[in-house]
Amino acid sequence: PGTVSAVYGSGAVASWGSSLVTAAGGRYQLCWCEGFGAQCSTAEHFRVQMAMLTLIGASPLSQHRTCVSGMTCVLDDLTGLGLTSDDVVAVLDTCGSTNLLPGFPASGISSLSATGDILEWSIAEISSAGGEYRLCWCSGQQATPAGHCDSAASYATDIGTLTVIGVSPLNQDRTCVSG
Repeated sequence: PGTVSAVYGSGAVASWGSSLVTAAGGRYQLCWCEGFGAQCSTAEHFRVQMAMLTLIGASPLSQHRTCVSGMTCVLDDLTGLGLTSDDVVAVLDTCGSTNLLPGFPASGISSLSATGDILEWSIAEISSAGGEYRLCWCSGQQATPAGHCDSAASYATDIGTLTVIGVSPLNQDRTCVSG
């Protein structure tokens, strides 16, 4: 459970501060506690259901997929609430990190299909090392004047793993002596 860090003016706007919300997409109950501090420190203190919160996003956060290095990679049947073609998924070692992965077309960043459930890297083959990578989601609704999902911090929601079947590490040079 999360707690609101501030309520503004008439109480009509609640904020979780500057923290990114990385919970699974879905509908959540917002509950109220009449006190502050220790009086509202556990979930049991919030007994009054005051509203429903609809959180747009991938759901569940355990969507595991597999691709093969040297082949095209299509991830289908991604699920969530309100996913659109404006949403973007990045393949990273750690969600929210700045390390883009070599061997993925478009640095591992791809928009969802028009139906919001298929992710593909055009017709290009992936050539990354085999291993387990994170699928990191960014909402197309995080639009900025310069474009959406334009920083690594935008990809903070970890929606599952991408297992790439292939050689790892890629540089396995060896020297042999004849005779």
